Amino acid sequence: MEETAITRIRAFLKRRAFAVGGLAVIIPLLVIIFLLSLFMLAQYFVSKESGRKDTALGKLNLQIAELTSLLSLEKGKSRSLEDELASIQATLAAARAEVGVSR
Repeated sequence: MEETAITRIRAFLKRRAFAVGGLAVIIPLLVIIFLLSLFMLAQYFVSKESGRKDTALGKLNLQIAELTSLLSLEKGKSRSLEDELASIQATLAAARAEVGVSR
């Protein structure tokens, strides 16, 4: 009878040791899985933010291209107006010279 009690105690202790040893393996695995989940969430939010910034940057590049085009048109108009002003001033100077000569 003593042997059976000792055998039972030994069997219980072996099962208990296995359970503790099993936990020693399971806990680090759970920690690793948790950390990987956190990493995946961080990657998701970082990629979303990066996508938003890319979209905003694309819009800004389009606005810069449009403003560059408008600036080029305005410079062309300015040159045209300067040429027209020079022509009118030359005509005015010629008219003044003609009026001054005929007096």
